[in-house]
Amino acid sequence: MSNERRPKIRTRRQAGVTIVELSRNFGHQAALTAGLDRAEGDAVVTLDGDGQHPPELIADMVALYRAGYEVVLTQRVTADLPPFKRWTSTAFYRLLSAIGNTRITAGSADYRLLSRPVLEALRQMREYHRFLRGMVAWTGYRTVVLPYAVVRPKSTCESLASSVVQLMVAPNGVIDDTVTFETPLAAVIFVQRANPP
Repeated sequence: MSNERRPKIRTRRQAGVTIVELSRNFGHQAALTAGLDRAEGDAVVTLDGDGQHPPELIADMVALYRAGYEVVLTQRVTADLPPFKRWTSTAFYRLLSAIGNTRITAGSADYRLLSRPVLEALRQMREYHRFLRGMVAWTGYRTVVLPYAVVRPKSTCESLASSVVQLMVAPNGVIDDTVTFETPLAAVIFVQRANPP
């Protein structure tokens, strides 16, 4: 990977909080990875800062971790999801289930708790194009799902932006989750990547 494509990361501590700053926007998965690479402690919680992930669930997540779960996933449950977002999400998880080797919980998000062993397993995976939902599921650690209702509905503009981002990340999820020589899709992708047009 060339140096200009590699995130330049600066870490600083402020009032007991470690702040990780990237030199520019390298994307959601890269930002999560930068934080996970610097996380300390027996367990780590990741969540978005847009108000969609209610922090009050963290106590329940920790309780489930203490009960023996290594991964605590959260799952959105909402009836008022915009139709396009509902359609793209459903189609994405169905596609992964049909062709992938790893089952990913539909409606799950990057709001999750990971134990130290799971975190260390993720740190061993250095893929450039990352799909953390698939990578976490692939590790195979004992997992529980904690449903939650969306705190505030996103505006139409936010939902469209979220759907566009999901469409951009989807190929990474499909490719990363299916690249074994057990599936025909993997062979096609391998040949295409080895012989670009």
